[in-house]
Amino acid sequence: MPEFGDIAIGKRGGMDVWRKCKECSRGFWTPANKDYGTCFLCWYKPGAEYEVQSGASKGTVYVKLAEDDPQYDMTCKFGFLGGGWVRRGRLVIARQLRRSLTEGEVVRRRDKNQANDDVKNLYLQRRGAGFRWWMKKDRKSF
Repeated sequence: MPEFGDIAIGKRGGMDVWRKCKECSRGFWTPANKDYGTCFLCWYKPGAEYEVQSGASKGTVYVKLAEDDPQYDMTCKFGFLGGGWVRRGRLVIARQLRRSLTEGEVVRRRDKNQANDDVKNLYLQRRGAGFRWWMKKDRKSF
């Protein structure tokens, strides 16, 4: 059995490190240049959260829902996270309204901060409504 901190050559030729899961204290192999805090089993249990670290969605937090959760029908069924994940802002609004959101409803933030999922900061908008408002504004010709 490896000791925590042991380094080995990984399946893809890179360096892997044996780390300790922060939630269940199990050991697991992870790439040396990545610091995953939890093992694969803890990653997929309901209630787990994942924050996007780069790209256009940086700062967005996803929450894993159980299949018997009332808002499970809002989750993405495919993609890089697999099934059962939903954006935390959508989940907060859905639980406040006590109903699932449709695909045509978008959650916006008043302060434009992706990490601020406070109920007072979130509001619901129809998909495409922001663009229609922008086009109606009185614009000077260029």
